[in-house]
Amino acid sequence: MLSPMYQGQDVSAGFAQFAGREMNWVQTRPIAMAYELRAGNSTIGTMSVAAGSAFPATATIGGASWNYRRDCFIPLKVVIRANQTGTDVGVL
Repeated sequence: MLSPMYQGQDVSAGFAQFAGREMNWVQTRPIAMAYELRAGNSTIGTMSVAAGSAFPATATIGGASWNYRRDCFIPLKVVIRANQTGTDVGVL
């Protein structure tokens, strides 16, 4: 489990209201590869994918954002980095 930080504030607390609810990534703009993380009718965050970037995906929730990049193919590994600190905060 990631504990993302934004200016010293743990934004994961904002997820508490969605605990136990199904959340889905919904593609909102296919050509631009833009997505929204939704729980029912609530939009929790966004993700956009940029072609040709070292960090091809950026997710934003509240005031915090994270970059996702593929680190290797076998085994598949995705590194998550907090934009505000530049620190790797997770691996998928």
